[in-house]
Amino acid sequence: TDGDGIPDEFEAEYPSSLDPWNPTDGFLDFDKDGMPNDNEWVSGTDPTDERSFLALQGIARPSGIGNLLSWPSVTGRVYGVYWTSNALQGYEMILGGILATPPANTVTDAVFGVDAQGYYHIDVLNP
Repeated sequence: TDGDGIPDEFEAEYPSSLDPWNPTDGFLDFDKDGMPNDNEWVSGTDPTDERSFLALQGIARPSGIGNLLSWPSVTGRVYGVYWTSNALQGYEMILGGILATPPANTVTDAVFGVDAQGYYHIDVLNP
């Protein structure tokens, strides 16, 4: 209704922080977790819980296979994994089109392997 990109149904689930008539609440971060409310909707996280946000939960290094990455996932979302050796430069997608497997997704980065030093980024789509 308000044009902020968040469906009214989602806003109605969180009346203490979202208002289907407020066009600016999508850009706000009610729970102060660093994720704006519109990103909370896309990620399927709770905009009223500071502990609910999309982030890597773990990176393991099984011998010789690659880095094992895990993050919380939500039904209906599609994820991509990005990597860079320099956080000040762009990231490149190394795995894409990863369907959600709630409550968590786990994938192996066999592209850069266990010896590479760099940074990961998880992206999410809510098709």
